[in-house]
Amino acid sequence: MVVRLPAFPDIEKVVMAMIDRDVADMDEKSGTELPTDQAFPYARVARVGGRRNRLKDYPWVDIEVFAADVEGKSILEDIEAALFSYPGAVAVGERFVKIEDVQVRAALHRRPWEDDRVRRYAATYQLRVSRLGS
Repeated sequence: MVVRLPAFPDIEKVVMAMIDRDVADMDEKSGTELPTDQAFPYARVARVGGRRNRLKDYPWVDIEVFAADVEGKSILEDIEAALFSYPGAVAVGERFVKIEDVQVRAALHRRPWEDDRVRRYAATYQLRVSRLGS
């Protein structure tokens, strides 16, 4: 008999839940797409690769912070500090995942954006995540 494990929770939702919970003034200010009203600051989270096995997920996650000024850099530094404060469990709905390790793959840097009035700061992280069940 094959034991089928439930799918890993969506890592983008896990990181957004962590941002909402652990980063000051960023509650409900993160997502996978930019809002049409361009309410800044805003953190865009995207899984950009990685690997997994039966028990662990090793996603690469790109986090971009859009802001009207250098505040975006400070916010991304706060997000990174929150990531590095783990290991810890993050609830997504009724499920939990444990972020066991964080490695920086592309350190915080500024990326160009089509509107010069908007500053976009980004970093890419590799996480090691394990299941904690539901």
